[in-house]
Amino acid sequence: MPTPRIKIENIDRLMKKLESRMIHVLKNPKPIVTVGYSAEYAIYVHENLMATHKPPTQAKFLEQPIREMKPAMKQEIELLMSTGRMTLAQCLLVIGHKILAASQLLVPVATGALKASGFVKEE
Repeated sequence: MPTPRIKIENIDRLMKKLESRMIHVLKNPKPIVTVGYSAEYAIYVHENLMATHKPPTQAKFLEQPIREMKPAMKQEIELLMSTGRMTLAQCLLVIGHKILAASQLLVPVATGALKASGFVKEE
C-alpha cells in the first residue's frame, strides 16, 4: 500500500522566515539558544494540522509551549540573572530546557524517535 503524501501549506513561507532569522542572527551575534527536533520529519509532524493525535499529543508541539511560556520568560531570565551567578547564555539554556520538556509532553509518539531527537544548544 503506497504511503499517502501530505501537503504542508505555506512550507516555503516558513522556510524563508527561518532563513531570514538565521541571517539576522549571523549579522547580530548575541547569546542564542536553539530548541528543536533533529528528526528529518519533525517539521512535517509539527506543521500537519490535519493529522489526528491522541491527546495530549498534537501538531505545533514546540510552538505552543513557547507561546504559553513567552510572557513569563523575561521575568524568569531577570530573576535568574539577578543572583549574579548566571550569564545570559546560561539563563537561556535553562529556559530552553524548560521549553523542550514542555514540548516533549506534546510530541506525537509512534516510535519515540521524534521525541528523542529533541535538543537544546547554545549557538
